[in-house]
Amino acid sequence: MKLDQFDKLQKLVGRLEERTMYLRQQNFRLLQENSRLKKELENLAEGGISPQYEEQLKRLIEENRKLKETNNRANVKLNALIDQVGQALAEKNGVGKKIEA
Repeated sequence: MKLDQFDKLQKLVGRLEERTMYLRQQNFRLLQENSRLKKELENLAEGGISPQYEEQLKRLIEENRKLKETNNRANVKLNALIDQVGQALAEKNGVGKKIEA
């Protein structure tokens, strides 16, 4: 493998790892926000809230859930890409076996 190809692959792995880190941080923030919204909804429901406000909170919780699902799917895809690039690097350097997709 040429040195420039190796450098490009290493940069790609680095970018994929950075993106994965970002998505994991975003996912953590979404989990915290979802938990906060659920607690707020429970507390307000006990004290009686307007149906409009309750509906708004439920919409926010649902939107948050969908964002988490999207984030989780992106994390899975990025992890698979990082693994593939890592395997390609190892294979090119004679360290690993070729894995068929």
